[in-house]
Amino acid sequence: MSNRAIRNSKLNFDTMNKDKYEVFQALNEPLNNASDMTVWQFIQEAATYDVEIGGINAYQYRQKVQNLTQAVTYDGLHNTLSHMMNVILTELIEKAMTPNRRATLLDGITRMRNQLVNNPDLRWGFADNHPNFNKAFADQQQDTFNLLKEVSDEVVSKFKVKNNYGLVQTRWYHNMFHASTDDAYLEQMATNPCTYFFTINSGYLIPYVHFQSSYNSTQMVELEDMMSLTDDEMEDVVLTLKEKHPRLHLEIASIHEFALANPQVASLAQSWTSRYSHAWCFFKQHYSDISKKNTLSCGLISDLFGKHTPTFAGLKSDWEQKMIQILDDIKKAEPVLENAKKIDEENQNKTAENIEKAITAKLNEMLNGNDDEQSDALTLIGNLAGIQGHQLSQNHTTTYYDVAHAQDQNLYLHWNALLQYEVSMDNISLTDKQQMIITSRYHLRQQEMTDAHARTCAQLARQIARQTTQHDEQMAAMRKAFNEYQALV
Repeated sequence: MSNRAIRNSKLNFDTMNKDKYEVFQALNEPLNNASDMTVWQFIQEAATYDVEIGGINAYQYRQKVQNLTQAVTYDGLHNTLSHMMNVILTELIEKAMTPNRRATLLDGITRMRNQLVNNPDLRWGFADNHPNFNKAFADQQQDTFNLLKEVSDEVVSKFKVKNNYGLVQTRWYHNMFHASTDDAYLEQMATNPCTYFFTINSGYLIPYVHFQSSYNSTQMVELEDMMSLTDDEMEDVVLTLKEKHPRLHLEIASIHEFALANPQVASLAQSWTSRYSHAWCFFKQHYSDISKKNTLSCGLISDLFGKHTPTFAGLKSDWEQKMIQILDDIKKAEPVLENAKKIDEENQNKTAENIEKAITAKLNEMLNGNDDEQSDALTLIGNLAGIQGHQLSQNHTTTYYDVAHAQDQNLYLHWNALLQYEVSMDNISLTDKQQMIITSRYHLRQQEMTDAHARTCAQLARQIARQTTQHDEQMAAMRKAFNEYQALV
């Protein structure tokens, strides 16, 4: 039987994606009739103004919503299955780490830490013939490792996979903690065992297909015979996906809904068309019969989860509640953001006034300073009169109070500072001599521009003359050659 993918599946799969994204489409809808701002844009603007949404900082709230809707791009079968298996393995480890085991683990590492405190010469990894070897420390280290290995073996035993010894490895090494490690950190380690004590290698379950590699470029995953979980354990796994990883739970449901809508599909697959390009594809054959090159295949998602397979119907109300909660949080935050924007505008206006006062005071100081300072002050003021082309002879700075940040800020007076900060001449005093200098600079700059224009026009005229002469010579040469040709024929 041919391994040709089902041709019309892409259209149907796009339809499933549309249904999936509609679950949180409310975030991209206008917040209200009076504004074009969407919920997502509101959250981003709230983060800019550092207000709270739902009792937390808007930046943290934005991260929360991102994790809920777009934390991971599940762009293929391998990506989706890998994340799914990592979640399942993590959950099984957490379940295996019973309260009694966690207490034993915490007690063990605390005892080891205390022994390091009481014996400054004690170190990790001493051989038994070392003069500073401590048997109690070594025994406790071995007991802790045995506990972690017991958990690892228990979790791995639930999976039917060859060479499963590397699926879950204990991360127990020398110098994990020291005499200076406090109780809070040790408790954090025992509370988060998957972070500190175990390494999950889902590659033993989900092989990666390399495009045109020297290895077998066709791989498969046996979902229906992968795990030996009880009905209650599988239900707990799916519930964990729904509660802790709703976006992944939604993705799994979407793939399942696709299979329900396309009963002709027997296998899911991902095929690599180049080293960096791949796509979903679907087959009528059983995945074990697929021989298409550069392809990873498996059965249907329901082969793994059975009756607990996530569906749109099973998650719709939960996601609706999440969207309602987000919209409710946004509604409560609207007046907070408006007030924050009003305060920010007031602070910006006050800061602008402070900048103008600081620049005005600095200019008046420079106008009464030495010749170089007066000259630079007149250069700055001259820009208001359109006089450009003069450079400052030295750097000049002033200080203003930034109301928004409640601190003084240094400001560098560049040549265009007065125009940029909209400084007026109302409080700047010029002597008659200084006004005459600006007038003189204006006429000088005017003459420079006139002379430059004249030089440019003269240069262009010379270029036109040269081009005209060259054109006339070429035309004359061509006429002469043509006349000579006619005489010959």
